Amino acid sequence: MAFRHFVFILITCVCAQAHAKRPPLLSTPPLSSDTAFVIGTYSEHEATMTHMVRPLNASNSILYEQSFGGGGVGTGLLLGPFGVAANVAAIKKRTEAEAQSLFDKVALDPVALLAGLLEEAAIARASETSPTTFTMKPHVRVVSNGKENAWIAAGIDVSDSAKPWTGKFLAQLPGEWPINELATGLSPERSQELEAQVKSALREALHLYIDDAAGKLNGTDQVNFEAPFLSPRIKFQLYGVVLPSDEAHRVFRSIGGIFSFPAARAEVTKHLK
Repeated sequence: MAFRHFVFILITCVCAQAHAKRPPLLSTPPLSSDTAFVIGTYSEHEATMTHMVRPLNASNSILYEQSFGGGGVGTGLLLGPFGVAANVAAIKKRTEAEAQSLFDKVALDPVALLAGLLEEAAIARASETSPTTFTMKPHVRVVSNGKENAWIAAGIDVSDSAKPWTGKFLAQLPGEWPINELATGLSPERSQELEAQVKSALREALHLYIDDAAGKLNGTDQVNFEAPFLSPRIKFQLYGVVLPSDEAHRVFRSIGGIFSFPAARAEVTKHLK
């Protein structure tokens, strides 16, 4: 499932909380000492599932997401279906134009980075013809803040088709990156800085999965929270459980995934009973 479509489902579930019991959070993932993973990538359909998402490389492992353009929610409500269609068309046009300017400009290989991290963590990588039911899809997400900068995160989608079970583990990088700088091509120094940060975030996402499978990520504080990375245009209240983290991060178990944000990029807005 493409990430922005997943976030839409997450927000829809959260909006329904007042009228139904709270939706289930991500369950404990499967993992054993002899588990081997195929490293996969998003299909073309997954990488273009909504008008707000387009791939930035041929392997669909780097995605650009932006939700701005058009007249906003007010226009949609005022003009009905025609207003909604006009908003979607405007957002799609902007997404495609900006993604085209960024295509092949972010020199990262999430598959190669994850392969090295699996070896570092002593987790076996299976061949494409392996009978294993486990798959990891590494990805980097470049999300527009609607102005001149973008937030970046790296993560893995983990699935076990035998269960079936699927979970998302994502870690946002600190700071912001100027979109124009990304589009014109980073200097060697900045490119190395970005790769180091992405590798660190991907390592964090992988260990969130490993620690969760080992039963180490426990939390009881159920909350609503805001995270602009997940909802850049409108401040939706998301539902989750606060997980252990250091002072530099806020980590939440939510619907379908575990997400780590820089401490300044996520806020608990309500503690739930």
